[in-house]
Amino acid sequence: MTNCPCKNCICVPMCQSKHYADLIFDCSLIWDYLVQPLTPTRRNNGRLGLIQKALNPTTWSLFSDSNGLAYVDNNMQHEDCHFYY
Repeated sequence: MTNCPCKNCICVPMCQSKHYADLIFDCSLIWDYLVQPLTPTRRNNGRLGLIQKALNPTTWSLFSDSNGLAYVDNNMQHEDCHFYY
């Protein structure tokens, strides 16, 4: 498995405050890390966890369902407003 592209990246402070969708579309390294060699509609949940650990994001978090699938919750600053990926 390849190393997380965020581990020693100088952009981590900027990326910490990006919403998940902006993050993966702005950084081709993260996009490739999450979807390769998978199809664009699937992501590697273990790698997603490593990205979260490296970034410690302020605008999104991870949770898993009863099947162990990871989802991203964009924290939208509104109690009843959540977007899941």
